[in-house]
Formats: sequence, structure tokens, C-alpha cells
Amino acid sequence: MSAPVFSPGRLRKIRQDAGFKVEHVALMLGKSSYTVVGWETGRAKPNATSLGLLAGMFGITVSDLFEIPAEGAAAAPAPARSRVQDNAGAAA
Repeated sequence: MSAPVFSPGRLRKIRQDAGFKVEHVALMLGKSSYTVVGWETGRAKPNATSLGLLAGMFGITVSDLFEIPAEGAAAAPAPARSRVQDNAGAAA
């Protein structure tokens, strides 16, 4: 069985279903809109603190932001390292 992986599409759907704009999520988390868009497009992944804050914001569990890849599915390549990378030096 494959290990769960962060799902950018789930985050986007959960945000949209909750009626939040990217800018609103970014403001509430103290992140840039660019960072949140990076999470939703798979260019970056939120850190553990941000995952917990996202779950609390949307009234879900952290595991709701993950999915288990289908057996036999090719693993997605790791995104290229960019300046986004969850604003690593910024407070979450």
C-alpha cells in the first residue's frame, strides 16, 4: 500500500467549497497568496504547522488534505525547488 501524499487538488476543492478566496486563506495563515497558490498547484507543500492551521480553518482533519495514490500509479515527480517552499524562514 502506498503512503498518503498531500493533495493540492483536495486543498483547492475544500477552500472553494468553503467559499474562501486564496487571498483570505493567505491572510489568515500569515502567508503570501503566492504560497497558497503554490500549495494548490503542487509547486510546494505546506509544512506541518500550516497543515494543522488549514485543517482548523476548514473544520477538517489534516488527513483530509492527503490521498493515497492508486496502486501502480507512477509517482509524481517532485516539484522543482523554488522560492515558494512554504516561506521556510517565515513564522507559520
